[in-house]
Amino acid sequence: MWMANFEDGSSESSKKAFWTQLPRGKRMSGLQLSHPYLPKLWLCLNGYDKYYFTQEAIASPSGTQTISIIAEVIGAHDVKLGIGVEIRLARTGNVNVRTYPMSIFKYSPEILYDGNRGAKEPEMGVMEDRSSAEQPAAS
Repeated sequence: MWMANFEDGSSESSKKAFWTQLPRGKRMSGLQLSHPYLPKLWLCLNGYDKYYFTQEAIASPSGTQTISIIAEVIGAHDVKLGIGVEIRLARTGNVNVRTYPMSIFKYSPEILYDGNRGAKEPEMGVMEDRSSAEQPAAS
């Protein structure tokens, strides 16, 4: 599950909205992704110029048109440095972090949302103990 935090103090999550339904007129202050097996553990990106979320999926080889989500990805761009950073969380719980030059951004620019870069220096990290209202139910 992702959660987008906005500079006005509000937030939206995948519990309430699709990524493409987020308001375009608000700047994000951060983007978080919850760990599927550690529900109080959130992977975070804060202080970037642009943010995005996407899912990686595979189609069933049997031709039944069944699609399985294999990972969720949050990412951000630092326009000043010309780099992107991605946190990929596989459904197995494995986490991969990578940085890349923005010139090789592989997704549609339509999924990028403006951030509030001026608020603080970019950072990524782990945050625990989010409010119980936003935590996914333990499975």
